[in-house]
Amino acid sequence: MKIFCWVNETGREYHHAVAIDETGRVLAEHVSSSERWARHDIGMTSSWKHDLYAAAHPDGYELAWVDAADLDTHEGLADALAKNAARGEEAS
Repeated sequence: MKIFCWVNETGREYHHAVAIDETGRVLAEHVSSSERWARHDIGMTSSWKHDLYAAAHPDGYELAWVDAADLDTHEGLADALAKNAARGEEAS
């Protein structure tokens, strides 16, 4: 199961990271001080949040980082977001 991670929103002093799986389920969110820390805090470069990912997908998962330049064209993320919208959730 792929879990897509990206910075969904950036402010003057924050970066809001989100992790969503292929089914459209939001598994984790975190507010960090920079993109580098966002990658760490959402679990791309650390063990943070992996307990949540393993609980949701005990048979295994793969994290995939989506760069800001690819947000509008990344097929896997676009599909997951469409499924998320159909579920009535919001990947905020």
